[in-house]
Amino acid sequence: MLTIPAPMAAKWPDEPVHLRMRDVIVQKEWFLMVEALERELSNAGNTHSRAAHYHLGLMAVFFDRLVEKSPADTLQTRRRTSAARLVAAYSDLIARDYRKERGVADYANMLGVTATHRTRCCNQTCGKSALALLRDRINYEACVLLRETQTPVNEIAAQLGFVSAAYFTRSFASQTGITPSDFRKHGAPTQQFMPPS
Repeated sequence: MLTIPAPMAAKWPDEPVHLRMRDVIVQKEWFLMVEALERELSNAGNTHSRAAHYHLGLMAVFFDRLVEKSPADTLQTRRRTSAARLVAAYSDLIARDYRKERGVADYANMLGVTATHRTRCCNQTCGKSALALLRDRINYEACVLLRETQTPVNEIAAQLGFVSAAYFTRSFASQTGITPSDFRKHGAPTQQFMPPS
């Protein structure tokens, strides 16, 4: 998760953009930029803060160039398909109801489709299963709560619909590679900064 400071926000797109970095060279370039930014942020001092600011600017330029290379008609076509509309509706539902302990079958029923069809649409539209999208949303919220609050891990687990803190810890660690407590203390390990798929 990368948080952009308000003064830099204007350099990033206003609308969400889903980019697929399939080229290994592009992925490696992104990783190197994230690592350089993280290195500057982990050091104190005025020059490190300034360097981090410039690294973030370079990342914005890199991102703009990727957006320019993505054929707009492909992105627009993907948004217009019935599969894309179904996935957008599913995404809206999980953003609203992810704390309600609903399973993927529950969401499919709410959308009036079979779980198989909805998962096929998710895979076709964004390259992830319906379950992976739901887990990503819950994991994102867990990261926000761990980073921005002092709420105990067991309370975060309960808020996110986990039956126990132990199950939450296993689930979080399987997605991030570290425990919630370690994430809170140290942040995500560098190798966990994955480029958009």
